[in-house]
Amino acid sequence: MAHGHIDEFEPLRPDTIADIATGHLFAPTPPGAGPELDDGWFERGIAARWRTKEAFDELDDLLDRVDAIAARYGV
Repeated sequence: MAHGHIDEFEPLRPDTIADIATGHLFAPTPPGAGPELDDGWFERGIAARWRTKEAFDELDDLLDRVDAIAARYGV
């Protein structure tokens, strides 16, 4: 806390924290608040992951080589 600048606050009790968390986790989403997804969102996501697989595999290999060089020099 910022001693001398703000009055000390009483800490939240565990049951109050649980009430706040439960309210956020289980509150219904108001209409129009979330993204509107069409029926093809899942297939597009899978296709995007497959398109980037080769690039990420190359990046993974590069990072493995960097780790090996760093380990050789004790970095």
